[in-house]
Amino acid sequence: MLEKRRFLKLFLIAGILIPVLTGFCGFSPAHAAKEIPKFESKNPGILPFSPFYFLKQWRRDIIRSFTKDPLSQAVFELETLDEKAAELKRVNSLRPDDADAIAQALKNYKNSQRTLRDILSGLDAERIKSEKKERLVEEIIKKVSAHEEYLSTLSNMYAKEKNVRPLAEGAQELAVEVVKASQAISRDAFKDVAKEYLRDDSVLRIAEETDTSSSSVLAETINESVMMLSASTTEDIDPEIKESNKSSE
Repeated sequence: MLEKRRFLKLFLIAGILIPVLTGFCGFSPAHAAKEIPKFESKNPGILPFSPFYFLKQWRRDIIRSFTKDPLSQAVFELETLDEKAAELKRVNSLRPDDADAIAQALKNYKNSQRTLRDILSGLDAERIKSEKKERLVEEIIKKVSAHEEYLSTLSNMYAKEKNVRPLAEGAQELAVEVVKASQAISRDAFKDVAKEYLRDDSVLRIAEETDTSSSSVLAETINESVMMLSASTTEDIDPEIKESNKSSE
């Protein structure tokens, strides 16, 4: 009995000390990367099929008119995109048989995707001097990837609906463009954040859960972008590598 108690005490002490010591020594688990969470939306309020939806649109337009800083515009449009994704999910939940209502919510979402993509593409990285850059890149990748996973599910749910599935697939393609455009905020931040997610295979998981024949375009694009950025950065840092590459060609 005494031996069991001693063993239990040792087990508890080890359970407390090991995490503490490894934390102080700088050790971390091999797969301690951040995960892209499932898309969990809150109640978005007024929905697109409501006759009062125009009030929400007015509010957004007023905020846009007073938001002049490009980075702040990107933050606001990302919030709007997330809200429209929540609207889409809510419409699908309340009216699963109303293909027209779902299609309208998808169109609204795609409009926000284009707006965010255009704002990001027009950013001048040299003029952005904000500590929020890396955080924004992370939020874009995290949220848009979660949306893309839900869009893939939606596309499969309405595979026979000609006015829903093409819109959902188009939104998936736009998701790729939005993520790629986020490089304009900070190439280094994009590379680091994308690698962090890919290291845990959390983005590639989206492709494995999809029933379609083509794998997740978003996962492939992020992976390709990271590889291209890594290669270009290596050559820029070490000119000798660049010269050796030229001579080998």
